[in-house]
Amino acid sequence: MLPVVFGTWLVYAVAYGASPLFALLLNVCGALSHDGFRQRSHYFTDIHLALKNNDVDKARDILSAWRQVDCAGLEREAITRLAIEEALVSSHRYVFAVIFWFVLLPGPAGAILYRLSMFLNDRWGERTSPELERFSRFARRAFAALDWLPCASPPPPSPWWATSRMRCTAGAPRPQIGRIPRSESSLRAQPERSG
Repeated sequence: MLPVVFGTWLVYAVAYGASPLFALLLNVCGALSHDGFRQRSHYFTDIHLALKNNDVDKARDILSAWRQVDCAGLEREAITRLAIEEALVSSHRYVFAVIFWFVLLPGPAGAILYRLSMFLNDRWGERTSPELERFSRFARRAFAALDWLPCASPPPPSPWWATSRMRCTAGAPRPQIGRIPRSESSLRAQPERSG
């Protein structure tokens, strides 16, 4: 895994030494080639359309294909919840984490490192045969570490113009749209109301 990432970084360094514009072109090609969300987003769209047309069975079948587990007994609300959950995980793994590693390591080496670790985890992570146990353990641990860091890192500091804009509008009333209640009782599940 590391020789591929190092080789990518070396190609990027040579390209940057030849011409920063060529390195930028390499970066753009690397970023676009590692954006895999389009391969998965059609599932969410198809589930949305099936539920919109009240075809719960079709939505259930699409969700089963997406998650690769049997979703036979799921109701409409559970299908919706699991589809949103799967879309968030996919957007993290195929867009945001790739961008994070692309920015963190020079050139496309970070994106290749993350996507390669995800590939190895998918390929060897679940295998428990004795001859693949070390590969399996390494693949799980490497991907877990690389997948965890983008989620655990704090957001970047806001740029100075956003900070000055917030100071200018500090006295203006703030809209209450999308406000999340903070009390502990509001986080408990509420029973459904009938009628």
